[in-house]
Amino acid sequence: MLSILIPVYNYDVTPLIHELTDQLKTLDCAYEIIILDDCSTKPELINANQLEVIPNCSYIIQSNNLGRTATRLNLAKMARYDWLLFLDADVIPKRKDFIRNLLKNINANVDIIFGGVDYQSDEPNADIKLRWLYGRKKEINSVDKRNKNTYTSIISQNFLIQKNMCLEVLKEIDLNRYGLDIYFSYRLEQREAKILHIDNPTIHLGLEKNSSFVTKSMLSIETTLFLQKELKIPKNYRPIQRAYTVLKKTCTSGLFFLLIKKFENRIVTNIKSDRPSIFLFDLYRLYYFIKIQK
Repeated sequence: MLSILIPVYNYDVTPLIHELTDQLKTLDCAYEIIILDDCSTKPELINANQLEVIPNCSYIIQSNNLGRTATRLNLAKMARYDWLLFLDADVIPKRKDFIRNLLKNINANVDIIFGGVDYQSDEPNADIKLRWLYGRKKEINSVDKRNKNTYTSIISQNFLIQKNMCLEVLKEIDLNRYGLDIYFSYRLEQREAKILHIDNPTIHLGLEKNSSFVTKSMLSIETTLFLQKELKIPKNYRPIQRAYTVLKKTCTSGLFFLLIKKFENRIVTNIKSDRPSIFLFDLYRLYYFIKIQK
């Protein structure tokens, strides 16, 4: 029995719902689909998501914008079944047996199943290329590679989790900030949750524009520093924290900061251009992590 839970904000979720229901029709599985709208602002998308009556599917609009974590917690509370499949609204299963592959891997020795993420191979428009390149270079990982970093490899676009575990962890997070996936992973690790990585990805379709992705990335870095200062995650949990530690140990953080600062405008121009460099983007993210600590 499966509860499919989809938080949505200003996005047309109907293609995903149709794909999921087509797959579920072929399976002997009790299920529900709950779409929880986090107070979208675009009437045309709200109308699109309410357009059809689909069996076992409900569309609910929250009265206030609560953010992703609180919305997921509300979805988990609403769910009727013991296994919760969280999907972002802007993904689509890569394979036609996506649901079947998840169900056959459920067992008593697993708390979470993560199938991975993918991106379309065709190069997108220039104004969304940074997010596409970043996803392809940083987020597409094999099962073997994900198993080397079991918890931090989880990306919340697509994961199946036991309801009790989900409720416990989301209640512990209880923050309205961008970039809390890393805290979610850490709380799972603290609970020694049993993770199963499989090859069963969803394709991330809703790519932000370059400037928006840069802004969100900086917000995520701010959240990392906040969590670190509040002692909610260790100082070496994320790669960016470990990179900063290396600079400090080698007494080169100041030199690195001044060097990137000198070329900051050129770097920002590049990462927002039609040919962004992920290497420069990584340098800029580390520079920002140092900057907000000063």
